[in-house]
Amino acid sequence: MKTKVGIVPQFDCRLCKIVHSAGATPHSIPMATYDGFAFGGHVPAPTPTELYCNDCQMHVHAVADGDHRCDVCGATLLRQATGGAAASALGDISVLMNRLLEAWGIDPTAAGANQPATEEAVAKLSTFAAGQAATAEVGMVVDGIKGEVILVPANFGPCISLPSSSLVVASPINGASSLTCDVHGKIVLMERGTCTFANKILRAQTVGAVAVIIVQTADVWPYTMTDSSGEGADITIPAFMISAKQGKGLVEYVASHATTATIEVRLNARECVICQVEVTNGSQVSRMPCQHMFHTDCLAQWLQIRNSCPICRVEIASKNGRAKTDADRDFLWSDWMS
Repeated sequence: MKTKVGIVPQFDCRLCKIVHSAGATPHSIPMATYDGFAFGGHVPAPTPTELYCNDCQMHVHAVADGDHRCDVCGATLLRQATGGAAASALGDISVLMNRLLEAWGIDPTAAGANQPATEEAVAKLSTFAAGQAATAEVGMVVDGIKGEVILVPANFGPCISLPSSSLVVASPINGASSLTCDVHGKIVLMERGTCTFANKILRAQTVGAVAVIIVQTADVWPYTMTDSSGEGADITIPAFMISAKQGKGLVEYVASHATTATIEVRLNARECVICQVEVTNGSQVSRMPCQHMFHTDCLAQWLQIRNSCPICRVEIASKNGRAKTDADRDFLWSDWMS
């Protein structure tokens, strides 16, 4: 097909809504990436202010500006406090549960929607006081490797960010004896095993390392490093753990490339998705078999109506006996976790 003389091909830009000539470079929609997933598009317009309806037991929109009646049932609406107190959030927990169920495509009012977990299954869940490993998020960026990898801080010693520092693989890599490589001012990579975490870190600290990254060698992730023997009282450098797969790749890369890494610690970055309140140091939390963590009280209330994780839907035993037996059920992700 021939193009008519004097007519310049044009196109509409999806982003700025302006007609450009064919030779112009089109705008691209801003995109941020995290761990292989990409999210693109415009920021949605803010929604009208929601008020709380006691009759509907949920947040709804008012009939009109200045008319604070529920647009569903007509009842007078209340403006709830928006503070971050956990007690206030827990009071609205049933609404959040129903919204999560609806997001899964489950009618929360249907008889089959309620599958409470057994007391025995709930009692087996890991419950503990949250430490820095549970409340902080740690990201590491390595020069030459695209993206950010998430690390888990040790539950002892400092948990601080580090500026760009050289990476080095320990020799011996298990850190069970005196290090024979130069680690002064560097971040040292070690493998888990042979001796305690505190022993490895102290050995690196003694010869001038600024931080230690320990590679997980077992099929458990995430994993929290603890100092049950009390050896780590004199530790002054931070220590973090990296998953087995990512750690193995990092060790191989550092062994053949001179590179640096920057570590960023984001304190109080964890949130309980049930009550939508941050998890703070010392708060009581519980973990599901899938390793997802929630406030203990929030999870207990959730498990009174559902026997599955609010995030990934991994199941524990149900009172109604609908869970399949080990012999005939489908495999779950938790089968490969502790």
